[in-house]
Amino acid sequence: MKFRKSFKVAPGLRLNVGKTRSSLSIGGKGVTTNISKRGVRTTVGIPGSGLSQSFSSSSSSKTKAHEAKQTCLTPPNRKWSIWKMIGYFLLILFAFSVVRTLFGI
Repeated sequence: MKFRKSFKVAPGLRLNVGKTRSSLSIGGKGVTTNISKRGVRTTVGIPGSGLSQSFSSSSSSKTKAHEAKQTCLTPPNRKWSIWKMIGYFLLILFAFSVVRTLFGI
């Protein structure tokens, strides 16, 4: 049996509660960052199109073991750090708000 409930804490801020896990979602349509015990996942998409791309930084030991195996295949400068993801998230959020203001979307 599964249980999941989402509560709107503030505009653009949601608390997601499940039977065994909880997380915090920041953002809205177009750009959302989800922070949980498993790590951080940022999803960028075009609202209404069904197209999106997710970037994750996981803290689970299973994912870290997988990343350790992939280290030889991934150049060190291509790894996503939490601060880099937050920076991109804020940049995209700023760009989205500027476009919204200019075009009145």
